[in-house]
Amino acid sequence: MANTGPPPDYYHILEISGTATTQQIRDAYKRAALKTHPDRVAADSPERPTRTRKFQLVNDAYYTLSDSTRRREYDAQRRLFGSTRPKPSAKANNADPHFEGFDEEIPVGGDADANTFFSWAWNYFTGSKGDANAQQTRQESENAQFADVFEEMLREEGMNEAEQQQGKGKFWSLAGGAAGGVLGFIAANFPGAIAGMVAGNRFGAIRDTRGKSVYEVFQELPQSDRTRLLAQLATRVFSHAVASEALRFQSASEMGWAFSTYAEISFGQQSVEMAKPIEIESTEQFSTVLKESRLVVADFYANWCAPCKQIAPFYEQLSQSISKPKVITFVKINTEAQRALAAEFAVQSLPTFILFRDGAIVEKVKGADPQGLRSLIEKLTSDVESAGEGSSSSGSGGLAWRGADLPRGYTDISDVVNVRGLELLNADTDFSVRTLFNKSKPSSLDKGPSTSDERDWVESDTDEQLLLFVPFNSAVKLHTLQLTSLPPTNDDDDDDDDETPMRPMTIKLFTNRPHNLGFDEADDIDPTQTIEIDEADWKSNGTVNLPLRFVRFQNITSLVIFVVDGDGNSEKVRLDRVRLIGESGEKREMGKLEKIGDEPGE
Repeated sequence: MANTGPPPDYYHILEISGTATTQQIRDAYKRAALKTHPDRVAADSPERPTRTRKFQLVNDAYYTLSDSTRRREYDAQRRLFGSTRPKPSAKANNADPHFEGFDEEIPVGGDADANTFFSWAWNYFTGSKGDANAQQTRQESENAQFADVFEEMLREEGMNEAEQQQGKGKFWSLAGGAAGGVLGFIAANFPGAIAGMVAGNRFGAIRDTRGKSVYEVFQELPQSDRTRLLAQLATRVFSHAVASEALRFQSASEMGWAFSTYAEISFGQQSVEMAKPIEIESTEQFSTVLKESRLVVADFYANWCAPCKQIAPFYEQLSQSISKPKVITFVKINTEAQRALAAEFAVQSLPTFILFRDGAIVEKVKGADPQGLRSLIEKLTSDVESAGEGSSSSGSGGLAWRGADLPRGYTDISDVVNVRGLELLNADTDFSVRTLFNKSKPSSLDKGPSTSDERDWVESDTDEQLLLFVPFNSAVKLHTLQLTSLPPTNDDDDDDDDETPMRPMTIKLFTNRPHNLGFDEADDIDPTQTIEIDEADWKSNGTVNLPLRFVRFQNITSLVIFVVDGDGNSEKVRLDRVRLIGESGEKREMGKLEKIGDEPGE
């Protein structure tokens, strides 16, 4: 054993007590390693040296405490030098100036060369002098140590899902694309994401020929893929931990500390100051916030309410951690000053937290309820991530692009559409009807030439008419129809006016039809509503907002949209997106229906 001086407080570094069990030490190491891993930032980031040092300290702590013999010897050294954490010497600080910001200042103890990272544990237990060979051996040891828990976390966080999808019970039996599915599930919560595909392809090719482990393949991925995968893995691992821990917290400050730690691990440290909750001073101000932000969290409180004051620090830290302009906004509403808002949203207990998505209520949490806050944390985590993907080209997951604001109190219910039952008559065969409900922004709105041959819109075929049959998975109430149509401009190359598609002008709507109509039938029967669209109705982004006669669109199970004609002399009409706005009902479960008689008790 080398004489290395007073040891660091490895319990503090892993944020555990001196009586922690072996499993608690391992779980703490997983979280701390994901929090500090250098690959969480770019290779040229000025933050990388700091992370590297912190990551090495975390590995030193786990190396020491995970082995019972080394832990006993370490505890003895702590008692020898005193159980309180020693303050770093000036020489140690000069050698390693990167301790600030690692929660509390973490002392290293011992002497260190100004050009190397000092390791008390490595020096004490191996007698290493810090030469090049020892540094390389230590690096290999750290890699092996993290690789062990890295692959374990992949199994824990993604293997159950993969087993259900693949029908296989062993992680190592997965190869190629299957492994990509597992890694993709971790990286972005759905198989086939970029990181998942890259990792899957590389894993299949390398493992089959050279037998490399998942972590070895991970190390060979591009830096950006490693960063993304680690960030998302950290989100999943730590969200589970903080959600379960929230149930036992005794104070709002403890919950605030836990979430701020979670936010730092999941989303990284922010270089800019995030927004504090907005104090709502009028109904009009709140309406504006609901329109401008995809997600809104409202804290209804009163100055005299003691639980409101207790939970306030947690709510403020939540806001500062994950607020994003026009994506997620936190507000506070004083129920004494804003009685109208409290009445509108049926606030009957304080505090009450309401989560709005696209202007509609998603969830309510009444009181300082840890279980409710746990649910809110999980929902916010999912929605913040998906909101960031709202403009991606994927048609699944995330928040849908829309070209117009939502009416107050209603939400986009396009996801209730039974996509498999969609039918579009007289559509050009080069186009797919499902693209109309694609969640991504229309490619025609992107600046610059398209890089894909795929056309994400629909055009009519033999004439300007289209018949679209839209079935729903549950009964809905329709309030507004939003159509987006982006025909080529006069500057485009197509000079044939007969072939240049038009925007729709006359729309007829039919409800609750068991199947699509024929064109003759649609001409002969009375529609539920006929809509004439003027040129001035179209927004600059090619979207028109069409209010419906709400009383006629209750309990709707299907909708037929009949495009009768276009706004020009062409023989083609074009549609890019369809959005349905209203209220969706619960799916009906016939097995739960009960007979109700005419008399009580029947």
